[in-house]
Amino acid sequence: MRSIFENFAESYLPATSEKLKDHSFASFARHDVVKLVQENIGRPDLKVTCSVGQGNWAEIPWIGIFNPEMTTSATNGIYLVYLFNTDLNAVYLCQGQGVTLVKEEFGKAAVGELKRRASLIRSRVPEYATFFDETNIYLGGRSPLAKSYDPAVAYSKRYDLNNIPQDEVLIADLNNAIELYDLLVSRG
Repeated sequence: MRSIFENFAESYLPATSEKLKDHSFASFARHDVVKLVQENIGRPDLKVTCSVGQGNWAEIPWIGIFNPEMTTSATNGIYLVYLFNTDLNAVYLCQGQGVTLVKEEFGKAAVGELKRRASLIRSRVPEYATFFDETNIYLGGRSPLAKSYDPAVAYSKRYDLNNIPQDEVLIADLNNAIELYDLLVSRG
């Protein structure tokens, strides 16, 4: 996991000055990152996706882990996600939720609805407080979509990309997040 984060920290911003189509970093993210995360979680029932953008580079790149019982898409439902901030100096492991459909349904009231749903998630798995923070995250997004990621997070753990923990810590945190996600799925 550490090598993934190091690669993003070193290579993502420079890559964004070039075309996304057929870029080697985009290929690394979409294929190698997915494979490495899947190997680390060892759960074939969970789907892993890494997004660096479609057509243009993403303002907030992310790595999502989806339980198909809840969702297989980042546009709706509840899933685990690593969200990189715009400066690429931090990444957050989050219990997140899709924002696209909420924004379409609730319009200007979407932020309030995302916060309400994040609170509901925390109430369903209060065990999160042992490992994660409910402190608001700040990704630095400028677009309306990117700005809506912050309030969609129920709980998270921040990693400084200038001082990335060892793999043992990262994998233990990920396993804790997956256990909480499993609890959330089982509790409805």
